[in-house]
Amino acid sequence: MTLHLANFQEQSRTRKVFNLLGIIVVAVAFLELFLRGLGVFVSFQILNPSQHSLSADQTNGHTIVCIGDSWTAGQSSGNYPDALQEKLLALFPEISTRVINLGAGGFNSSQGLRRLTDNLPIYQPDIVIVFIGNNDHWNLSESVYWQFADQQLDQFSLWKAKIRVFLHSLRVYKFICILFYKIRGMPTPNEFYAVSPDQQVTAEDHPVAIDRVLHKKQLEYNLLKFIELSKVYDFTLIFQTYFHFHGYHVNEIIRDIAMTYHIPFVDNNIFFHEKIAVEDRENYLIPDGHPNPTGYRFIADHVIEVLQQEKIYP
Repeated sequence: MTLHLANFQEQSRTRKVFNLLGIIVVAVAFLELFLRGLGVFVSFQILNPSQHSLSADQTNGHTIVCIGDSWTAGQSSGNYPDALQEKLLALFPEISTRVINLGAGGFNSSQGLRRLTDNLPIYQPDIVIVFIGNNDHWNLSESVYWQFADQQLDQFSLWKAKIRVFLHSLRVYKFICILFYKIRGMPTPNEFYAVSPDQQVTAEDHPVAIDRVLHKKQLEYNLLKFIELSKVYDFTLIFQTYFHFHGYHVNEIIRDIAMTYHIPFVDNNIFFHEKIAVEDRENYLIPDGHPNPTGYRFIADHVIEVLQQEKIYP
């Protein structure tokens, strides 16, 4: 009798554990779906509604596609692609121009490369402006960073890297990471990387960020892929750098690739630095370091300047 009772209690505990695990899995799945749905809603309806107001069938005039992260997607108050189209139409009213904003907050260069590849047959752009790379060190979605390690990884390390990339594709994981930063008082990956290039930063110093060497190799690889696409699809490619508050390291990579392969680039780092040296930072940037509407118009002005200097437009 005692043995049967013990077995029954053990089975009851096992069922409770499995029931609890089932509830957790279902809750995580629903939270993941909710966060993804919220992200789609914010991206399409709030941050970047303009990209969907233009017809993909329009073929007359110039088509400019802007690929990037939150610096391209913008805020509810505006973004630089909208400002760019407005200014181009004002300067050249006789030229039909559409600017397609394919930016998405938090995107890394692998995601941007995939989004551009998917949309090139649809929009068939004359010009593509790539403003990306700032999130590669913490957003590993679609990344293959382990391929750039100096030594070939053993099977365990390879699976560990692939699991890490999978986790980074989950909104729940990123949400938990943000809570972790806040609770522990730790810097976000962007704050962690906003340091001078002579400082040594490794993956061991931060639970999410990958080290500078792998970050550099992954970003260089993807920037070269953008260049390859420009040759295959016959469009003019332009790169952009970030204001240096968001990390010297990324700007060096973008600038070096652009200069080595003779790709025109908009050096926002220099432009913003010159402005903020003589004016208040708040005139151009919001507290988290992203541009405000004036900052986005400022970026658009310098994009137009490069377009004209390089005789790309009109």
